[in-house]
Amino acid sequence: MIHGLRHDLSYSLRRMARSPGFAALAVMMLAFGIGGTTTIFTLINTLFLRPPAHVREPDRLVAVYTSDFSGPAFGTSSYPDYVDFGRAGNLLSGLAAYTPRPFSLSTDGSGIRTFGETVSDNYFSVLGVKPALGR
Repeated sequence: MIHGLRHDLSYSLRRMARSPGFAALAVMMLAFGIGGTTTIFTLINTLFLRPPAHVREPDRLVAVYTSDFSGPAFGTSSYPDYVDFGRAGNLLSGLAAYTPRPFSLSTDGSGIRTFGETVSDNYFSVLGVKPALGR
């Protein structure tokens, strides 16, 4: 087995010496493929697979949605639904609401369109974090 491995390795090195351009291209393609795959996995792992950073008890964090099954599976909840969820007693230790929305951000007379979230007053306390800016 060692003899066969040694023979294969010496054959591979001889072939690479005959065409160094092809060998460099193959190594470069492998490097880009491995690097790209690693980058995409790291991004997906950070955004979707790991619990949110700095959140108190992330394993107890749940998202509650409302759906009438005629539209998307994860529909938006109304304010009366939010109040009813809050009255559900001890089912949830805390309840916060948020809604993603577009904003216009103006600096020095020029505006840009960006996205953010409008959140309930207890949003940060439920998550156990402090806002970076604001109250």
